[in-house]
Amino acid sequence: MANSERENRMEEQEARDKEHDQAAKTHLVMLMQVGYPWHKAAAGLHMSRLTAYRLVQAVQTRGEVAFQDRRHGHPTKLREAVLQWLLAFCCANQEPQSHEVQVALQEQFGIHVSIGHLNLDLLNGYFIFLGDGSELSE
Repeated sequence: MANSERENRMEEQEARDKEHDQAAKTHLVMLMQVGYPWHKAAAGLHMSRLTAYRLVQAVQTRGEVAFQDRRHGHPTKLREAVLQWLLAFCCANQEPQSHEVQVALQEQFGIHVSIGHLNLDLLNGYFIFLGDGSELSE
């Protein structure tokens, strides 16, 4: 199986997992709002009592937005293909602005990496350009 095929399958699985997690969290909130105890509502989810109650509270105050994954693509969690693309992008666009990189990542991969992460990672040497810039090192 080609790498791109494997990556596509992994991305599809991740999307299905996110949809499943979203549905499970929605179900948990619904059950807790009608009076189920948190441990019964969270059955099958790996979620603490505090997290369950925080999620219910967040949904009550912010609505559906509370279900969005608020992690911003920590660089160690970015797949190799994204890291390679990011390296190529930064080499092709000498000293790109962080917001340009952020927009390009969103357009290319549909992921959001905070500008703070980009600033830390790109400016503080997460990517070390060796020779012609074609190698990636941590």
